[in-house]
Amino acid sequence: MAFSPNGQTLAFSEFANGVFSIELRDVETGSKTCTLQQTLYKITSLDFSGNGEVLVSSYSDGTIAVWQQKEDLT
Repeated sequence: MAFSPNGQTLAFSEFANGVFSIELRDVETGSKTCTLQQTLYKITSLDFSGNGEVLVSSYSDGTIAVWQQKEDLT
């Protein structure tokens, strides 16, 4: 899991119904902001960039994904 630099968003991996997903939640309210991806591969790490505009995820198959926000979620 990873907190955005301003502490307002929590990104974490979740496993349900045989798939892994990346969830974003508002820290203050606890409400889900969005689900970024569902995959069969285990999510091994998550990290926000220093400005909070990019989230990077890595997977057990050796791949990485870079998620750039189109609007400010942090």
